[in-house]
Amino acid sequence: MKTLRIGDNNEDVKILQKYLTECGYKCAVDGDFGKKTEAQVIKFQKDNGLEADGICGKLTWKKLDEKRTTAPEPEVPAEATELEKLIVAEAARWTHVREKGKNNDFSDPEFTKLIRTLGKWRVGWAWCACFASVVWKLAFEKANNPNLALIGKLFTPSVIRTFNNFKKDATFKVVQANEPRPGALMCMRSKGNAANGHIGIVTSFLKADGTFDTIEGNTGARGLREGDRGEGVVKKRRRFGANGSLTCFGFIYPDAKKVDKEI
Repeated sequence: MKTLRIGDNNEDVKILQKYLTECGYKCAVDGDFGKKTEAQVIKFQKDNGLEADGICGKLTWKKLDEKRTTAPEPEVPAEATELEKLIVAEAARWTHVREKGKNNDFSDPEFTKLIRTLGKWRVGWAWCACFASVVWKLAFEKANNPNLALIGKLFTPSVIRTFNNFKKDATFKVVQANEPRPGALMCMRSKGNAANGHIGIVTSFLKADGTFDTIEGNTGARGLREGDRGEGVVKKRRRFGANGSLTCFGFIYPDAKKVDKEI
């Protein structure tokens, strides 16, 4: 990443601001490296034994990445089912993963192996659905869930095809309303091309402001379908409906029809 300092205004600054926020140093994620962002950089540097000059160089970037990837796992509400908790924990396990070349390779060899085998990913493919597939399959296996073989048939590397497969099968509850649940698949569609989609793992129930938390693969600081600089497995905050160039249109629950009584 580039060295950043006060006065810079670009997408790299947005990534810096997001990393700071994830580490507990709150600042606006607006791409403007102003006095408030500089103050948070200095505070982070002081707290981590770095030279407190307010400039984000190689050592500060490295420490930010270390701190954000060791952040506590998302707190899942007690009312979530055991399978939902397993899915959220499995998704959180991979938040350190970053791409090595766009849709080309990954920073973690174990993840690379799993996404190739369980996720059916191939070099050059967008991999958000492949990541979601890996997470669900690992969690379903740990839970000894009888639907493990079925989800293997329903998941594909295509988000839209995957959503349609689950909806057509009717084993799992598919909701096209603002009702997220931890562990559910969040399904999104590109505004520019309805055939393109994006998918993530929900990690919270609906918040008072209408948003919910997710962990998603193949995205970055700006949350685009194909990610951006710093792309990988990333924690996001989303809402039903419009999210920039993407539209969230539905959720797929992992506990099939059993969650009807809990809504």
